[in-house]
Amino acid sequence: MIKVAAIRQQLNDQDRIALAYDKLGRIYQGCGKYEEAISYHEQSRELYQQLGKEKDVADSWYWIADCYREWGKYQQAVDCENQDLAIRLQLNDQDRIALAYDQLGKIYQGWGKYEQAISYHEQSRELYQRLGRDENVARCFRRLANCQILLAKNTVHTIEATELMKQAEKNIHQAIEINTLGQYQENLNRSEEMAQGCLEIFQDYNRQKLTASVYKLLGEIYLKRTQQNQPDNQVIAHQFLTQSLQIYQDLDLQKQAGEISMILGNV
Repeated sequence: MIKVAAIRQQLNDQDRIALAYDKLGRIYQGCGKYEEAISYHEQSRELYQQLGKEKDVADSWYWIADCYREWGKYQQAVDCENQDLAIRLQLNDQDRIALAYDQLGKIYQGWGKYEQAISYHEQSRELYQRLGRDENVARCFRRLANCQILLAKNTVHTIEATELMKQAEKNIHQAIEINTLGQYQENLNRSEEMAQGCLEIFQDYNRQKLTASVYKLLGEIYLKRTQQNQPDNQVIAHQFLTQSLQIYQDLDLQKQAGEISMILGNV
C-alpha cells in the first residue's frame, strides 16, 4: 500500500493519493498502531480539504476519532467526532449524522460517561428509525441497554439502578422484535448476553417480579431462535418460561402468570 501511495504521488493523482492514505490509516489502526494510523488519516483529510471534498473530509474525521477511541484518548476522540458531525449537519447527511451520534455514544461509553452515551445512542436510534434502518435501530437498542446496565452497576442507589435495569430490559425486548435479516442471529445473541446481565443484577437485588420478567424475555429470545429453524432451543425456551411462570405464581400475579401460560400453551 505504501508503494501504491508513492506511485500515485508520481502521477500527481491527488484523489487516489488521499484514498491510499486513508487505506494505510485503516491498516495501521487494525494493527493497533494508532499514531501511524492517525498520521495517515490526517494526510488524507488535508488532501481532501484541498480538493474541496467535504464528505471525504468528514470521513477522515470519523476515522481519526475512531483511532483515538480505540486508543483510549477519549477527549481527542470527542473533539474529532464533533468535527465529523458538524460537517454532516451542514451537508444534511442524515445517515452519517446518525452514525456520528452512534460514534459519540461509543466514545462516551468507553470513557465511562454512560449518561452522555445514552443520550447520543437515543439520538442515533431516533434518526435511524425515521430513516427506516431496522438493523441500525436494533443495534442502537442493544447499545442503549448495555449503557444502562453499566450505569446501573455504577449506581449506588438501588431504586435508580433498578429503574435503569428495567429500561435496559425494555430496550433488549425492542431489539429482538426487529428482524434484521442477515444480522438477526447476532441480534439475538447480543440481546441474550445483556438479558443475562439484567438477570444477574435483579437476582442480586432480590427483585422477584423483575427476575420473572427477564426469564420471560429469555424465553422469548429462545422462541425466536426456534422460528429461525433452531428447534433445539424450544426446550430451553420452555425452561425459562416455566421459571418465569413459577415466580409470578408465587407472587400471586395472576395476569402475568396467565400471559406466560398462554405462551407455554403454544410452545
